[in-house]
Amino acid sequence: RNDGPSSLRAVFALDGRLTMDRLAALLLAALSCAGAIAAPPTVEQFADGTGFGIARLSPDGRHLAIERIQDNGNSLLIVRTDTLAPTNELAFAPHEYVYGMDWANADTVVVSRAIRIGGLETPRLTGELFAIPVEGARTRHIAGGQGDVPRTGDLPIAFIVDALDQDDDAILVSSIDFPKADGDEPKPRLVKVSLGGNAREEIAVAPIARAQFVTDREGRLAFVQGTDDDFRPVAFRYLAGEKRFEPVVGGPGPDASFEVLGFSADSRTAYASISERGEIPCLYSVDMASLARQRLECDPGSEPVALQASHLPGEPLGALFASGKPRLHLFAPDSPQAKFQETLSTAHAPSQVTVLDTSRDGRLTLYTVWGDREPGRVYLYDHARQRSRGVYERAASLDRSGLAAMVPMPLTARDGTVLRAFLT
Repeated sequence: RNDGPSSLRAVFALDGRLTMDRLAALLLAALSCAGAIAAPPTVEQFADGTGFGIARLSPDGRHLAIERIQDNGNSLLIVRTDTLAPTNELAFAPHEYVYGMDWANADTVVVSRAIRIGGLETPRLTGELFAIPVEGARTRHIAGGQGDVPRTGDLPIAFIVDALDQDDDAILVSSIDFPKADGDEPKPRLVKVSLGGNAREEIAVAPIARAQFVTDREGRLAFVQGTDDDFRPVAFRYLAGEKRFEPVVGGPGPDASFEVLGFSADSRTAYASISERGEIPCLYSVDMASLARQRLECDPGSEPVALQASHLPGEPLGALFASGKPRLHLFAPDSPQAKFQETLSTAHAPSQVTVLDTSRDGRLTLYTVWGDREPGRVYLYDHARQRSRGVYERAASLDRSGLAAMVPMPLTARDGTVLRAFLT
């Protein structure tokens, strides 16, 4: 450039050709003109996993449940939303982990316990469920147990399925018996468990062993999905009136799949990832009364993986597609929830914005900001005041300006298979 520094003009003054040495000189000159650039983080800083992880907002908006990550495990920290003052904390033994968190009601969080075995990096769930109050009373063991933990009732292994927004006194769990001597895999049971006692109500037994129960917004069993004995994806619809399951297929192909991602606020529509012949799945809406389906979007380069919540309680914003850069398919682009999402996304661009929770009265929304150069920041938005307040940031020791961008780089193999990669 004519108005550039003399060091840049001098590089081109030698002659018109740009050799590698001159290119290096040009880059160094450009860097010196750009001012100080943050140094990349050290390996130790990048590998430091301590700090805070996931967070959930209580139904009444008065408390936050936050994962505190430490060197030899983690804990569940409960704080007030107005002051961020801690009110309670649950920590298991060293190298044991609090896994997942669900608000069963405004005063109780249900969590699972996981342990790290040997050199395995990922902790293994023990099948135990615990209820921790927001303050005061002791943590209660409510279901599951193995090893040195007493078994509760007839639920040797239990995993939470639904915290039941409509019932503050119970949760739904998937209960699995210990394997039998003959080697047959036991089939999971969906059981309603009382938080205050040992009351249990069996809802249904899954038709397959490797099963996931799917409930709608009202806490009613709607589907079971998983894999069959040949590890092919299968799905079943639950007919509550007849207390039986019927198969649901994605299409005529042998590798077809049907996976429910979630439901509309009134539970009349399910959103599903469906592959008719084994190709990359498309996003569909499914009418729950007739199972009639409508294709919403197909992307040959990515597939729908999850629904994203909106700031309206129970109302999904859209479906997240997993591609090089996550992309959101909005269900109602002109809706108030889409406009609110656009406001947050503009304020935090170029990072992604994901709503985590909204209080039942719609007063507070908890959301996170994340991206390739943003490990994560969590905010509370007050709708009455129309402003956000920072709660915490993940990997606080990392200077965001020193992190590298991740550029999607699809590669096509000789047989036509598209391989997904990132350049960082």
